[in-house]
Amino acid sequence: MTVEPEGIECAGIVSALRGEEPPWHWDSINHPLGGGWLLDRPGFGERLRQAVRGSGLQLLEPARLLNLEPGWRLQLDRGELRCDFVVDASGRRGVVARRLGITRHRYCRQRALVGWLSGPAGDEDATLCVEGLGRDWGYTCRVAKGRRVAAVLGPAELEWRTGSLIRSRLKDYTLQGKPQILPADSTLLEEVSGPGWLALGDAAATSNPLAGHGLFNALQAGLAAAHLVGATAEVLRDYQEEVRDRFHRLLIG
Repeated sequence: MTVEPEGIECAGIVSALRGEEPPWHWDSINHPLGGGWLLDRPGFGERLRQAVRGSGLQLLEPARLLNLEPGWRLQLDRGELRCDFVVDASGRRGVVARRLGITRHRYCRQRALVGWLSGPAGDEDATLCVEGLGRDWGYTCRVAKGRRVAAVLGPAELEWRTGSLIRSRLKDYTLQGKPQILPADSTLLEEVSGPGWLALGDAAATSNPLAGHGLFNALQAGLAAAHLVGATAEVLRDYQEEVRDRFHRLLIG
């Protein structure tokens, strides 16, 4: 199953995390794999769901987990399901791990104030722009359908603000609605797998968005999960150690 990305091919990164003047530029032509993608995440998620439906698999949506009973009886708001193995891919909520009573450890506490903006059709900027804002930091990039996303991230109370670098890219844009406050801290489950279950992606561990590994790790873990469903206890323990090691490398790196 192949899903083509829908978005803008990223030309590189423009950064001024410490107020560098002029800003630091990294061009994607310097990377052996070329540029990444500035994805429309909701649109990309819908394309993934369409691919699942097209492959003949059953997709229940929306669905909410109400209760989890021994023997993997899942009580959903759409009815009851029984299964032999459960994969928790519910993002930061980690609904399965929470029902199992697994502790989530939190590091580098921070939140994000995220806004969506509409602007002119002629904007051809294809860079990810990152800027330091005192003790906070912000970013912006263009996404599909003539929009931009911009965010301010920090450990305490946040206010909508930009530095000169980001401001120059938003000058012709209009904020659509009220910015949303979202969690953006680094977290790790005490256990990311056990008999008959595993957590992957953000459900297992989340990292600082500045690292830029969230979506990549989620897709990589999803591919790995195909080989882990029904795996032995030893293989699941190895997976747990791999998740922990990768998290701590990102945390201190």
